[in-house]
Amino acid sequence: MPSRRKEHRKTRTVTKGRYRYSATRLPVSLAQITPPNTGESRTCAVSDPFILRPFWEYRDETLDAYLVALAAFQRGLRVSFHFEVTRDCERFSRLPRQGGMAELFSVSDGRRTHYFRRAQGDGTSLQASRIMDHKPSTKKLLTRYGISVPEGEVIQAGDLERARLFCRQHPGKQFLIKPIAGTLGRDVHRNLSAEQVLEHLEDVDEAVLLEVFYAGNEYRVHVIGGQYIGAITRLPAGVMGDGRQTEKELVESRNQLRQAHPLYRYMMIEINDAFLQSQQLSQHMVPRVGQWISLGSIPKNSAGGESPIRTYALGEQARRVAVQVQLALAAPNVGIDLIVCDEGTTRERVIVLEANQCPFQTALMAPLEASPGMGNHTAEALIDTYFPASRLAPRWPAASFDFVALRAGLSAGNVGSIALPVLQPHWQHQRLSLDEHAQSQVDWHRRINVMRHLGLWVQTMVLPTGARLIDVLGPATSVAEGWKAWPASVGNRCDP
Repeated sequence: MPSRRKEHRKTRTVTKGRYRYSATRLPVSLAQITPPNTGESRTCAVSDPFILRPFWEYRDETLDAYLVALAAFQRGLRVSFHFEVTRDCERFSRLPRQGGMAELFSVSDGRRTHYFRRAQGDGTSLQASRIMDHKPSTKKLLTRYGISVPEGEVIQAGDLERARLFCRQHPGKQFLIKPIAGTLGRDVHRNLSAEQVLEHLEDVDEAVLLEVFYAGNEYRVHVIGGQYIGAITRLPAGVMGDGRQTEKELVESRNQLRQAHPLYRYMMIEINDAFLQSQQLSQHMVPRVGQWISLGSIPKNSAGGESPIRTYALGEQARRVAVQVQLALAAPNVGIDLIVCDEGTTRERVIVLEANQCPFQTALMAPLEASPGMGNHTAEALIDTYFPASRLAPRWPAASFDFVALRAGLSAGNVGSIALPVLQPHWQHQRLSLDEHAQSQVDWHRRINVMRHLGLWVQTMVLPTGARLIDVLGPATSVAEGWKAWPASVGNRCDP
């Protein structure tokens, strides 16, 4: 856990409204804001079809459980998924639902065992969770540490007078309304005028958070154990001109790329003619090379936006503030949403919007386009934090497990837990590719069963080309014995 000793803090006086109080800044070193250089061999093979298979099946938060478990599995730790952990882990014993969706798992190195729910480990205290679940409490704590947050007010349902007063106190500003507790940007309404705020609040039947809206570049920053890990930016829908294609053709090309991506394939860009006309544009115009055409105002993937990786592009000030947020909250793993206003200028200002105790990390793993910094770095850093002795353990970057089948087994309720094999140094990882002709000529079902009876970990997958991959993990002697069940002329070796 990060140190909270007072002698390492710097204090300054802050005036906010009619209150004056001392704000404590947590010091951050240059090493803490430098992303870890894990290298390709120390994170999973992000384009491997077996590793990406769950991404084609699921688009929910359980992918985080898969990625964290994958990082532990690939370095030889013992991983078990559980239907419930009520008797074993007090931290996650009172969840509204247990692990039928494969959200709950444990990791052990033989000496200690830690439990996880998605990307949140048992080292996150209940107090830290309560603070991050309640956005006003988060803002209050961060303000105490001198971290800038948007001015805001909790508005009870029907209390339009308080909302009017808040808007009058910030003349000429735009506003934002969001739930007091919520994730994934749900029910967030941005860039509202005072009149639009009142119109929206007329239909609200629960308390919400009304804040001043800040324009700037929006980021999700991952910090684990006091170390900056990486960042993505959130962009609204748009396309870049190439001087040849019309705006409609650019959108069609971009949608083809999205359709071929496991996470973006159901989130297409839609052309809004009225939005284009407001910019004096039309879908039949040909934008010049490098011209950015905005097609929306909401920075969400589901609205046609994108989340490209900006791990190395994010400025030092924003990184430093993000690390300070994680240290202030004293939670091992925090995803920080922040806005950088006037980025790259002398007026640059970092505003922290909120902090997430269980941040969705798949955007760093599988961006729409390949980018520096992509990989399973967030999950690797989380396992480093909980099992520091395993940091230098050798990795199996292409080794995987069938999370789809595992989740189906747990959701059926027939088993209480499913343990993954523990990778050993003397094991081998090999593959065979069978084309459609070879599949019809050989009884591959029987041969795979032979390999499994030898104690091998075997997975199969049919690629879009029709070829079938046979993936095998296990002791070298057993792998060699298992391949004897296959005719030498059948298939092609394509080892990872």
